[in-house]
Amino acid sequence: MAGINLQPVIIEMWTEYAIGILTLCLRIFGRVKIVRWKWDGDDYLAVAALILFTWEVAMCQVIAGKGSITGMTDEIALSLTPEQYRSHETGAKWLFAAWYVYVSLIWSLKGIILFFFWRITKTLPEQRLVKWTSVVVVAAYLVVIGVITGHCWPTYRLWQVYPSPGDDCSENRAKYYALVVIGIICTNAPSIKPLFHRRKRATNSSSNSTDLVTFGGTGRSHKVSRMQRIPDEAGGGSQEYIIGPISGRNQTVAYADDHSSDHTAQYGRDIHVSTEYKVDAHSS
Repeated sequence: MAGINLQPVIIEMWTEYAIGILTLCLRIFGRVKIVRWKWDGDDYLAVAALILFTWEVAMCQVIAGKGSITGMTDEIALSLTPEQYRSHETGAKWLFAAWYVYVSLIWSLKGIILFFFWRITKTLPEQRLVKWTSVVVVAAYLVVIGVITGHCWPTYRLWQVYPSPGDDCSENRAKYYALVVIGIICTNAPSIKPLFHRRKRATNSSSNSTDLVTFGGTGRSHKVSRMQRIPDEAGGGSQEYIIGPISGRNQTVAYADDHSSDHTAQYGRDIHVSTEYKVDAHSS
């Protein structure tokens, strides 16, 4: 990193580290307070992310002090003293190792989100999407690790000060491309796609403002035309039905009981969901 002022980068790095560590510590504290030590996978990954984050900033501090081959030219390399030459070579080795730590940190954070989604989608059809996303994330991690390892071959060129190993080895462009395309776009696509799908459904449903549209976990929407209040037979309350148009098919009807009598232990204030089958009888 010859001729580069790293002081603003160092300040930004330690500021982000303080915010990130505070967030992770609060998360771990909250989980321990709620579930004690009955941890799930995302809890262990949070601890791993905390350790990896600490390693990353410590390694970057060492690299900033020793230097590396980033931005190194043959002219600059020839002007170095033997001590500076060895310092840049050592710093380049630290930089090579720091890339593995950085990628592992990013993917551990992705794993935290996946484990969280796995818990909240239990028994739901959306859990299948979480499974496939997990496979994609693991495969993407292996691809990025492969890019870091093999984008400059032989590997010793990554810390070769003189002669210049070329931009492919010294500028780390392939690593940045892999992180942007694979790490950000590909693995986050399953999270981005439902936003556009939901927006499209909301736009289509706005064409008829008199209908009541409800979105369920299965992705189907039920349109109903009116709400009807039917007196309770016992005289102690009422039942609210959501009734839709008769279309010759079975439909789901939701109704709420509002019993004002003393039989709260028997009834309570519940919402019941039932399925009614409507059959039209036509005389011949």
